[in-house]
Formats: sequence, structure tokens, C-alpha cells
Amino acid sequence: MVRDVLRALTVGLLAWSVMGCANPEARHAAAQAALDQQDDTDCRANGVAAGSAAYHDCRSRLVEMRAQKEALQEKRREAFQQTTGAGTEALSGH
Repeated sequence: MVRDVLRALTVGLLAWSVMGCANPEARHAAAQAALDQQDDTDCRANGVAAGSAAYHDCRSRLVEMRAQKEALQEKRREAFQQTTGAGTEALSGH
């Protein structure tokens, strides 16, 4: 039992480390596939039939919500960088 758990952890860690070495395109494709699968699962969980207009609307809505979230995170990152940049410029006298 413990040996099986350790073996599973070892395999998982090995897979994780190999993914870390994969090229960025492969990581992006894997992440996109996971998002697509999650969106499909979420829309079907709401009783929407795959291929229907309601399904496409659901998928589009999820993509739009994710894009809005990413845009908000980017604005926050930019604001933080401006804040920290302004702080370091004030300290350096520039």
C-alpha cells in the first residue's frame, strides 16, 4: 500500500518535471486542452447539449469571462509595476 503510494508520487513528480522541460508551445497546448475540457464539462453540467447553440453560447461566455479576468490581472500587474517603479525612482533620485 505505502509502496504503491510512493510509486504513484514518484511517477507524478517525474511527469511534472518532464513537463517543466517541455517547450513552451507544448505547455501552452496542454493548458489550452485542459481549459477546453473544463469548459466542456462546465457547459454539459448545466444540461447543455454539445453542438447546440446554447452550448456554443456557454463556451463563448466562459472564454469571454476568462479574457476579462486576464485583462483585470494584467491591469493590476501594470499598476503594481508602476507603483514599485515610482517608489524605486523616488529613492534613486531619478
